[in-house]
Amino acid sequence: MQGLNLTKEKELFVDMAESGPESLRNHVDTQRILDNLNHENHLADIVSKERESIIRMRRTWSSWLLVSIMLIVFFDIFLILAIGFSWMTFPEGYFVPVFVSESLLKIFGLAVIVVKFLFNENSIK
Repeated sequence: MQGLNLTKEKELFVDMAESGPESLRNHVDTQRILDNLNHENHLADIVSKERESIIRMRRTWSSWLLVSIMLIVFFDIFLILAIGFSWMTFPEGYFVPVFVSESLLKIFGLAVIVVKFLFNENSIK
């Protein structure tokens, strides 16, 4: 199959050479334009695949972050209920406020990650 294409190209080249240098120059210019378009098309395909992978990654990470936040919130609710119903007791009075504050800071930290990274429009362009 490759030999057939080379034969056709040789015939085309001979035909253009016989018809004059202007025809050969036009063919070379046309071929250069086609090569540039093929290269740009290839680059567009690469960018498209990269964007698709970024979107898939964002979906995965957003799901994991949502599950993490839900686990933190449910654990905090359980801890507050356990302390409120005296299922758990902590003799030191500072443990529960520190723990709940630390959990809230984790949630805000995860929210910052979501806003700055997962929904950053500049990383897609």
